Amino acid sequence: MTNKSFPVSEKRATEPFELIHSDLKSFPVESYQEYKYSIVFYDDYTSHVWTIDLRTKDAAPPATKTIYRYGRDKTPDESSKLEIR
Repeated sequence: MTNKSFPVSEKRATEPFELIHSDLKSFPVESYQEYKYSIVFYDDYTSHVWTIDLRTKDAAPPATKTIYRYGRDKTPDESSKLEIR
C-alpha cells in the first residue's frame, strides 16, 4: 500500500500550533521495546516535529491529547484556537 500525499495548499499557519499535521504509521516488525506504531506531529509554522512511539493504535488519542496540552501550555493566550479535529 502506497501513501498518498495531501494536495498542495497555499495556506500556511501564521503562528505556532495554529496548524498541526499528524500521521500514524505502523512498522512491519515490532521494535525491541515492542513498539509497533509511531505517530508524528508536525507544526506547520515552526516546522517542529514530535514523534511518539506506540505499542497499540488505541494509544494514539492519548498521545494526541498530550501534544494538544503541550501546545495549549506553550500558547496560553491562544488556547481558544487549539482544537482537536
